[in-house]
Amino acid sequence: MDKVNGEYGMSYQFSNQLRYQLIRIRMVPCAIILGMLAFPASGKCTGRSSVPRATLTGIVMDDLDAVPIDSALVFLSQTTLSSITDTSGCFIIENVPLAAYDLVIRANDYALTILTVCPTEPNPDTLSLYMGLQSHDESDLPNPSGSDRRQAGYFREFRRFLLGESDMAAQCHIENPDDIRVYLDREKNLKAEASVPILIINTGLGFKIECHLLDFHYYRRTGRLRFNAKTRFIPMHSDDLQEQRKWQENRLDAYMGSPRHFMRALCEGTSENEGYSVWHVPSPSNGNAFDNDKPVNPGQFLFPGDMPWEREVRFSETIKIVQSLEAGRMRDVAGFVFREPQTSWLSIRDEERILINMDGIIYNPSVMNLSGYWATKRLSHQLPLNTIFE
Repeated sequence: MDKVNGEYGMSYQFSNQLRYQLIRIRMVPCAIILGMLAFPASGKCTGRSSVPRATLTGIVMDDLDAVPIDSALVFLSQTTLSSITDTSGCFIIENVPLAAYDLVIRANDYALTILTVCPTEPNPDTLSLYMGLQSHDESDLPNPSGSDRRQAGYFREFRRFLLGESDMAAQCHIENPDDIRVYLDREKNLKAEASVPILIINTGLGFKIECHLLDFHYYRRTGRLRFNAKTRFIPMHSDDLQEQRKWQENRLDAYMGSPRHFMRALCEGTSENEGYSVWHVPSPSNGNAFDNDKPVNPGQFLFPGDMPWEREVRFSETIKIVQSLEAGRMRDVAGFVFREPQTSWLSIRDEERILINMDGIIYNPSVMNLSGYWATKRLSHQLPLNTIFE
C-alpha cells in the first residue's frame, strides 16, 4: 500500500460510471420508527431514528411495448429491502428510511436497470420503471479468473481489495469465483468484471451479499482504487443464540468508527464525545506541510439540507479525522509497540457537497475521496443502510 499523509493506507474513490436517473419522489409515509429495525430474529439490530420511513411502490415494464414484467427482483442497494414484482409488474417495498438510494431491477433476459431515488415528500406516488433487453455481450464474459496460476494471483489480489485483509474478511467466502474475470489492462492496472452477481457469504456479520460489480479498477502506480458495485444484503438465520450475539457484536463493531458513524455523530453534535477529533490539512500547493494540521470544530462543516432530516457537509481541501476510542492497528516504533488511533483523510471532489441524513446515511459517496483507515474498510465491513444503532 502507498504511504498517505504519514500513514500507510490506500486512496479510495467511489466511481459513478453509469448514467443514473435521479428522482425526488413523493411517497406514502409510515410512522417514524422509534423501536426495533425490521431484521429477522437471527440478526436484529435496534435503535432510534429521527428520519421518517416510507413505502415505495412501482410497476416494472418492458421499454418496447410497456408489457408488465413479472418475477423481477427490485431492491434498494446496500440494504436488506427488496421485493418481487407480481404478474402485473407491481412491487412494494416497505419501511424505507428517507434517503437517496440506488434502486436496482433484475429480471431474466433483461439488462440490469439502475436509477437513483430520493423519497422526500408525503404524497403517494407510483414509479413507472422500464427495462431493456440484455445485449449478447452483457450476458457472458470469457476467460474466467483462476484458469491458470497468473489468473489465480490476480483473483487473490482482487479478493483482497474487494473484501479487505481484516479478521472480518477472513470470515467471508466468495461462492462463484469462476464467474469473475480479473486481468491487467495495457497500463498494468488491475481490473475485474462479472456478468452475474458475485455471491458472498459473510459469517462474521451474518449476511449473504449479492454484489453486482459495475466498476473495479486498481491503479497500481498511484495506489488508487476505483470501485462501484450495487449490493443486496440477505440476513442469515441461526437458532444459535451465541451466534446471534456474535453477529450483533460484530455489526456494532463494524459501525463504530465508520464514515456513517462519524456523520451521524456530526449531525447530533456528539463527535467529540464519540472520540472524534477533526483536523484541517493545508494543501501542499499553499506552501504548507502536512505536519501543520490544525484542529477544527467539525460543526462548521455542517449545513441544513433540503428536508428537516437532511444535512449538507461542505469544506475545502482535506480534513483528517482521528477516532481515539476505537482500536487502530498495532505499530512498532524503535521497539515500542502501541496501538495507534484510527486516522482517516477525507476530501470532496470538484467542490461538491456531501449529502446525508440524520442517521448518517451518505447520499452521494461518489464525491468523496478517502484515504487512511476508512480506505482500508471493504465489503466485509459493510452494513445495510437500513441498520440503525443506538
